[in-house]
Parts: sequence; C-alpha cells; structure tokens
Amino acid sequence: RKSTLRVSAAVSVVLRNRVAVVTVAPVLKAARAASQPVQRQDEAGGDDGENEDAANLRTFNGELRIDQLFVGLVIEGSSRSLATSSVWGTAAELASTEPRQRREAFTIALAQVVMNVAQTPNRCRDVQFQIWDIQVDMQSPKRDVILKSTSQPALRTHTKRDDVRMLDVHLREVQLELGHLEVSVTGALMDQARLLRRNLTVGMGGLTFEQVLARAKGGIHLSNPQPPSASSKLVVNKLVVGDAKVDVWCQLHIPDAHYLPKSLRDTIQVFSLGATRLDIKGAQVRLSHQALFKSRPAEGNTSIVFSKVWDHYLPLVK
Repeated sequence: RKSTLRVSAAVSVVLRNRVAVVTVAPVLKAARAASQPVQRQDEAGGDDGENEDAANLRTFNGELRIDQLFVGLVIEGSSRSLATSSVWGTAAELASTEPRQRREAFTIALAQVVMNVAQTPNRCRDVQFQIWDIQVDMQSPKRDVILKSTSQPALRTHTKRDDVRMLDVHLREVQLELGHLEVSVTGALMDQARLLRRNLTVGMGGLTFEQVLARAKGGIHLSNPQPPSASSKLVVNKLVVGDAKVDVWCQLHIPDAHYLPKSLRDTIQVFSLGATRLDIKGAQVRLSHQALFKSRPAEGNTSIVFSKVWDHYLPLVK
C-alpha cells in the first residue's frame, strides 16, 4: 500500500508484552532512534539482568499455617433496588440522600488452613493448599448456614506453575479435591449475593455529569496517550477434579426470583404443576472424578476458564 506521508520516514513496530508500540520518525532521526532500543536492551541484559537472574535462580520453601480464620463480608445498600431493573435501581440508590446502611452479610469460618510453597531454580512453583473445615453463614436479613463441610479435609489443591516471571499464568497441572458439602440456597441468599457483587464491582454507578463534560471537550485518545498495559491470561494445561458429593437444600419463591431467566422460571412452574415455590430438601448431587484439558489447554481469564469447566460438568451432574 502506497504511503501518504509527504516526508521520508521510518515506521517501527515493537511488540512488548502483547502490546504493539508503533513509532514514526524522520529518516535522519530514525537511524539514531533505531540504535537506542538495542542499547537499552543491552543495558537491560547487563548487570541488572544478571543480578535479577542470580536472585531468581534459587530454591526456596515456605509454609503458612492458620489454626482459625474468620472473614466478614460487609455490604452497603438494601435489597429494595434489586426488585427493579439493575440500572435504574443502582441510579436511584446512588442519587438518594439517605445514608447507606453498612452491615455484615456473610461470615466465613475456616479451620486449619495450610499452604506450602516450593520454587525451583528454573522458576517453577509448586503450591499445596488445604482447608480442613469450612462454614459460611449468612448474617442478614436473617441468620442461616449456607455452606458447611461434613467431611475433612474440606478442600485440597495442588498446583504446578511454570516460569513465574512470565506475564501469563501457565499452570501445568491443577489437582482439586472437595469433601462432602451441604449447601442451602434461598431467595434471601441470592439477594445478598447480588448486593455483594454490586459492592465489589468498580464503577457500577458510571460517570458523573462533570466527568462526561470533561471527556467531551477532547478526543478520547488524548486522555490516555500511553499504550494500555497488557493483561495477563490464565493457561491451564491439565485439571484433575476428584469425586465430590453435595447435599442441597433450596427454598425459592419463583415469581420473585428475578435473578433467574424467565424461561427457566416458566419451565420450573410447568414441571411443578403451577406451584410458585421451589422446595428441595437434601437432594444429593454427585460429581465423578474427571481430568480436563488434556488434549487442549484452557486459555483466557478466570471467567472463561470457569465457564469451560462448568460446560464440561453440567451434563455430568446427577
């Protein structure tokens, strides 16, 4: 393709951590600029690079033990805004002059948490993690036990990661073992979980009017002239999940379960002969031992990898 530049120029494209940096310079300055990146790379590979390699070429082992750990999750807002659409509910809540209530929604109790970390000179890291017992309680609007382990250990994982200096997280193998769990799902739990997600989401309220006017005065490219930093992705080459057994209790009022798709709510009401309440007592869900991603690794962010695991297990739930 013919260039439309009126002066002689050199265009260089450098790929740094999956971000393309394009530099356009006149020919007279291009020769001088072309030698500078090489010099910086040589300098980066000098004493600093040798010191960094010497610091990383070590073997270390670490162990962390916590007898008991309690975590409280605090949320703001009320569940009244969840009855309407999420956008207008959030806007109305943000515009309200009433003080937002802060309360503890969930309490997580962990017993005998153990983590062992070992890193070899080739920068491969081996992590073993174990939780002996776990219990999650809902504190508001009413107290209820929503998750409890009835066999020990409740959770045991073993991960093997390749070079930890890489931008992407390459997990060569992940082993996951779950104990026998009991889960209680209610409408109040789903409302509190949605409020917690809203509190944890950054920028849920959007831009203020002043911010919109400030951005409208100039081009969007002028607000951030530097190239964006590359994002890290997760690469799982092998995932091994042991046998799992979960006992489920569920109480949901179908017309108020707006967090479920309408098609699913209608299907539940049809199969329950028009009943408006879904009541499940002690249904047992079994998951057999599975080895995933052996032929092709799973790549993407955490949500994408989790969705692939979900799609694999959903037909096997019984």
